[in-house]
Amino acid sequence: EEINSLDDGPTVVKVLLTPKSLADILVHVFVMPKTAPATADIDGIVDWADEDVVPVQGASVTVSQMKDGEAPIPLVSWDGGATFMAQDGSVPEGAVSLNIECPGYHPEDKAVFLLVGQNDFWVPLRPLVE
Repeated sequence: EEINSLDDGPTVVKVLLTPKSLADILVHVFVMPKTAPATADIDGIVDWADEDVVPVQGASVTVSQMKDGEAPIPLVSWDGGATFMAQDGSVPEGAVSLNIECPGYHPEDKAVFLLVGQNDFWVPLRPLVE
């Protein structure tokens, strides 16, 4: 295409943008046990996927991109609130904040980095009154 001179006004150019890569996300929300599982005693890290956990009811989970102006993405639960995922399955990869709220529990805000592919997060919530 020909580029216009300054006197002829702006030049319109078609630009094809490559979409950002997408990440699948699955957030498990459950009640923090009163005592830490025995597996935590070994190295201080609990693999919650290997533990019996009690899901909370009534939680809401949103994913917020760590960029100004990006709207939070609400996640949906298809199993009564035990797990949450993006309604269309994926969200843009990158640095995000997981915001979890549930009546009767302390809210959780976790900064995480989503990679292309499956991303599973296990988030225990602490009751307001124990």
